[in-house]
Amino acid sequence: KFIGENLRGSVRSANQKMLFNDVSMQTMDGQIKLQGAIDATSPSYIITRFAGNVIQVNIQKMFYQLENFGQQNIVDKNLKGLLNAEIIYSSHWSHELIPDLNSITATADISIENGQLLNYEPMANLSRFVKLDELMNIKFSTLKNTLIIKDKLITIPKMEIKSNTIDINLSGTHTFNNEIN
Repeated sequence: KFIGENLRGSVRSANQKMLFNDVSMQTMDGQIKLQGAIDATSPSYIITRFAGNVIQVNIQKMFYQLENFGQQNIVDKNLKGLLNAEIIYSSHWSHELIPDLNSITATADISIENGQLLNYEPMANLSRFVKLDELMNIKFSTLKNTLIIKDKLITIPKMEIKSNTIDINLSGTHTFNNEIN
């Protein structure tokens, strides 16, 4: 479902390496920029390393186009807002292009502007404290955090979310097996 337009940049390939410089594209109402390399010189695996920026991307379109990242907990229909992020990513792949999930590491400094959490059923559990209709459309101020991926675990450090309905302190983990804490 991914749609990207106006792809620009420099890609060089030599000696089983690809180098990406100043690559950018318009997508999901925003822009993505990246630099990086794919190195296939090792007989054991392919190394990927990228640094990128996500600029004013529509988070609902991102979840939709990326098929909700393969999970069903929070989906495109539950989210609105504009995502900005600085991401550093690396991983190993087999020469058959199968990722080694244990090797994936990433750090993402993210911010979401004009965010909304819509019709997210777990929020209904708070209805004895806040009106249910307010919990089904939570608007929040700018949200900032640094997400970390390592050892098949996405870590969300403690952050405070101030909204029109409720203020929440949140932290947790999400495994690649879709276990959420």
